[in-house]
Amino acid sequence: MRLFIFMFLAIFFAACTPSSLLISSKNTLDLEYSNATREIASNISEQKELSYENIKIAQYKIQRNNNVLFYEHIATDINWEFRYGPIYNLKYIFDATHANIIEQSSNVTFLQLKISDNKYINILAESSGFKDFSYVYGFSNEEFSILINEIFHDKKNTHALIYDVVTLDNKSSPVSKWSVIKLLLNPFLKPDVRTVSGL
Repeated sequence: MRLFIFMFLAIFFAACTPSSLLISSKNTLDLEYSNATREIASNISEQKELSYENIKIAQYKIQRNNNVLFYEHIATDINWEFRYGPIYNLKYIFDATHANIIEQSSNVTFLQLKISDNKYINILAESSGFKDFSYVYGFSNEEFSILINEIFHDKKNTHALIYDVVTLDNKSSPVSKWSVIKLLLNPFLKPDVRTVSGL
């Protein structure tokens, strides 16, 4: 019995590897995963905040090598949480019709999203709770493959990057589709019963 409990706890904590995808105090975009921190990009050229009812989105435009990445961090108000999981949220945010999951482990997901005009983008997403959610997009397939291999070097089930993708430059605008109408028509938040009820 003790062995069973030990194995259960080991599997549980292994599946809950702490992670984050955040702008650091040094203004670098860092992915923390499996007790290691990796710098994704460091040259922030623009930043702004979008504020809607019960939700805020911080947007950053970041230079990486010869192209541009967009990073977004979404945070709900204290009494609200996400209604759906990260894949649905991403498809909803980008008006995407298909998600090709390349690798997913614990709270970190690498995927290709099909957006308008049959185009795809590469996205790295991190979701470790029901109240905040981060993602960065705009990688080339080559950059994406290198990053995936660095993080999941010991895994054998990584799916192929089967689609050509859109990369972004200094003239590019965010690809995400935020609007008041969008949030009103299909709200992807719900009341957090734990905080509303005072639990």
